[in-house]
Amino acid sequence: MGGGNWIKLNQAVIGPWCYLIKRSFWIENNLQFVEGIKYEDTECMSRSFYYVGKIAALSKFSVYNYIQHEGSTMNSKPNLLKLKSEATLVNTLSAFANNIKDDDFFVDYYRSIVTGAYIGGLMMMANNKELMVYFDEYMRQVHQAGKIYNMAQSLPKKIYRFIAIHFPRLFLKIC
Repeated sequence: MGGGNWIKLNQAVIGPWCYLIKRSFWIENNLQFVEGIKYEDTECMSRSFYYVGKIAALSKFSVYNYIQHEGSTMNSKPNLLKLKSEATLVNTLSAFANNIKDDDFFVDYYRSIVTGAYIGGLMMMANNKELMVYFDEYMRQVHQAGKIYNMAQSLPKKIYRFIAIHFPRLFLKIC
């Protein structure tokens, strides 16, 4: 099946260790991991699914538990690098989604990842008061060149309501 069907069936795992990928695929599609950020696998692997013509997989097979891994980004404490990485993820995948003209499914897929990263950065600051000093910089980064405008327009009211109820000071800064 192709990458879109793979995602639709909720089979898409972001971890690059779950796939055998031909070098020619990376070269032909100009794919590479963004260096110096956390979540580089989310950023790159999610883009790769757009180009995938054929995926074959073993079901229920895993050899590496990335969440349990010592030093894993998934279970590490919020810090400035993780916050900047969320902003990078928002920008790169927003730009990627904005360049897709032929597939609404993938545009929605990338915007859902962008929404998660955008809210993830806000939650990171809300849960770590030391990071709140970077709020203005974070908002400038994720909104640069209007890349997030279309995504922000489609954010469900529930998300803003959740932030307003649980993090009223943060909500006031956003609005």
